[in-house]
Amino acid sequence: MERNCVLAAQTTYRRTAEISSYLNEKAISASTIGRDVKRVGGKIAAQEKAYRAEEGGKICSEILNCESDGILIPLQKEKKHKAEIRMAIAYTGKKWISGNRYRLQNKLSIMAMDVTIEKW
Repeated sequence: MERNCVLAAQTTYRRTAEISSYLNEKAISASTIGRDVKRVGGKIAAQEKAYRAEEGGKICSEILNCESDGILIPLQKEKKHKAEIRMAIAYTGKKWISGNRYRLQNKLSIMAMDVTIEKW
């Protein structure tokens, strides 16, 4: 089913049915491809819904970690003036991947340019 969905994303259901019929050596119709796409799409939508918080914008966490940094970028025509781009990341924790590598959980990234320190 997943292979049919990948093919269907790149071509028509009818052409996908022809290719899949050839590969599987049995007849498959375009409507079967459509049903496969709906099933796999439903599974992906359910996984994404389970991954998100129950209520948008509200994740329970005892600690909210935040990191912020900025970089100065020289402007093309002006030699003395530079623009500052600021970036901040907020996350609720880290999950170990392997070795010294970790993945941030519930990550929110914010970027801004030409923002005063007070507003940032």
